[in-house]
Amino acid sequence: MLVIAVTSIFIARNLGYYAKGMLAHLHPLIERKQKCITHKYIEAKYYRQKRWVLVRSISWW
Repeated sequence: MLVIAVTSIFIARNLGYYAKGMLAHLHPLIERKQKCITHKYIEAKYYRQKRWVLVRSISWW
């Protein structure tokens, strides 16, 4: 429950780019696996200072 709240706050702060990443998390059938892995790598590159949120969302995924 805490993870969902933190992720929601994080999406609200970074709506533009990160919402696309969460869309790939919520709809895995739309995105390919390789594309999803690449997207996670790009997210980690752009949000390196907030890595704990990414790690938590990836472990939740």
